[in-house]
Amino acid sequence: QKAGEAGGLPPVHLQTVCSGTDAPAIALSIASKALAAEGVHLQVRHEMSCEKEPFKQAYIARNFPGVPVFSDVVELAERAAA
Repeated sequence: QKAGEAGGLPPVHLQTVCSGTDAPAIALSIASKALAAEGVHLQVRHEMSCEKEPFKQAYIARNFPGVPVFSDVVELAERAAA
């Protein structure tokens, strides 16, 4: 049985740390489009990124609107623990 025959694949919940240019989000977007061309639905939920470098934060914000960008992994851990 093909993956798409049972209603599609389960969604991917993407969260990146030390994100850089968020290459995993770009790769998953390309993979999702390729799978869609074959009739397989892959939903990618880019939930958050964490990046310390301001110019990379700006890149993420510009290219992935609406995705929360955290600036410090320690801050992110503290929020998660609260």
